Amino acid sequence: MLSENTPVYSYGIDIIKDGKKLISYNDVLPDKKKVKALVDLCNDLDAAPEHLPDILEDFLP
Repeated sequence: MLSENTPVYSYGIDIIKDGKKLISYNDVLPDKKKVKALVDLCNDLDAAPEHLPDILEDFLP
């Protein structure tokens, strides 16, 4: 159990195009490595931003 003084971290995803933030998905997961792996995969596959909600739904436990 966490005490009230225990920090809790959660990582999100920003979609950025041409230096402008298009959208942010906050509090995706508390695991930075998993969020980074998902971002890397989306970037490698050049996933379209409009597909990210479905990708997140499939990815999340």
